[in-house]
Amino acid sequence: MGYSASRLSGDPIRIPRENTAKFLELIEPKEERIGHISWCQTVSEYRTELKNNTDDITITLLEDYGFIPDSDADSIILLSWGGDKIGSSWDDVWEVLAQVVDPSITYEWVMMGEDEHMWGERMHLGVNTKHDVIVQVAN
Repeated sequence: MGYSASRLSGDPIRIPRENTAKFLELIEPKEERIGHISWCQTVSEYRTELKNNTDDITITLLEDYGFIPDSDADSIILLSWGGDKIGSSWDDVWEVLAQVVDPSITYEWVMMGEDEHMWGERMHLGVNTKHDVIVQVAN
């Protein structure tokens, strides 16, 4: 079923192309626990289907998971979240993303769930942290 969520704010996330193989190396062991990354195929299925092209596999997996990806000559770019439903591997994917983006750049996306819970996903220095977002309404 999943949990419906949307991205409220945050800059696009850039994964340097030289890190797409690392992304797959780090995400593949997560499948041992859950069988695959949410509703995506397994990494080995993507490898076969996409002829082991790590850039194409990374883009396709992240798109299938729910991100809105793009790319340029240097990076795979996650523009936003368009998947509506968050799968069971949400935390695993963010943990891996934090390890493949430029560690000197701080990325933070503010998300809101179907129950109006708001939280931030923050990546910096190779670590992803999650925190609640509290909005105060002026009277």
